[in-house]
Amino acid sequence: MALFKPSAILDGMDEHLATNRALWDEWAEINARSAFYDLEEFKRGGVRIRDYEIEEVGPVRGKTLLHLQCHFGIDSLSWARLGAKVTGVDFSERAIELATGVAAELGIDASFIRSNLYDLPQHVDGEFDIVYTSRGVLCWLPRVRPWADVVARFVRPGGSFYVTEAHPILWAYEDDFTLKFPYWEREEPSSFDIHGSYADPAAEVKTEKDFEWNHSLGEIVTAPGSGRPADRVPPRVAVRGLGGPVPGETRREVVDAGPARRDDAPDVLAEGDEPRLIRAGRTGPGPHAVPGGGEATRRDAPPEPRHGRT
Repeated sequence: MALFKPSAILDGMDEHLATNRALWDEWAEINARSAFYDLEEFKRGGVRIRDYEIEEVGPVRGKTLLHLQCHFGIDSLSWARLGAKVTGVDFSERAIELATGVAAELGIDASFIRSNLYDLPQHVDGEFDIVYTSRGVLCWLPRVRPWADVVARFVRPGGSFYVTEAHPILWAYEDDFTLKFPYWEREEPSSFDIHGSYADPAAEVKTEKDFEWNHSLGEIVTAPGSGRPADRVPPRVAVRGLGGPVPGETRREVVDAGPARRDDAPDVLAEGDEPRLIRAGRTGPGPHAVPGGGEATRRDAPPEPRHGRT
């Protein structure tokens, strides 16, 4: 299977990706200090991933897990606390420095690598039992098919790929639900003015704009199996979405409420090449076993809007 060449994917996008990288370097510093992430509380114990993720990913103790676009590592280190052998990847140098520092401070065995996602096969060898990616990440990728190629490269035969993400139709609307932005993937990104960070809207940020690309649900769900030999298609691909708005809600309120906001939140679960629709139920916080005995009590994971617009 021939992967897309990173040089071809990124051709003409250097300015866009360099701007985004500079923004995420700033956001990593801001977010690590924010009450939104509450890093100091995380250091005292617990995990910051949602119960439905833990349930749907399944037992991770002793399994290898690759976390794509991991930011400064709280989710990655949460999986490690649950027993996974974690490798986190992000394109932000400052985020990886913070993640590495937190792991060392806490004595958690996890590896962090700075790499553009499309270049990852040049920096990481081997395969993983689980490839995982979480909320607010796909809009930063110019192309979704090459992203799926990278995923397929790293999921071992019989392994699984899990992504939890907002339904992309939300990103086609302005905050007042006026249809304004592309729903399907296109070459040119949308650009937005930046005001602080989603974790701290009042923070001072030097980067003035970001660049984002939407990808339709069909493009996301079909990409992992498209044009791949059967033994390179992850046998389980789960995509969890958000519920739709109710009267009076803004788009931001829907996003901030999180995937388990109501019992009617739609999900797509693909088992092999037989996609089926499942429904998201509410799950409350509960204890989860951690390496070394004892329990890690899950704190409510913070919602993760994808950008810093107000």
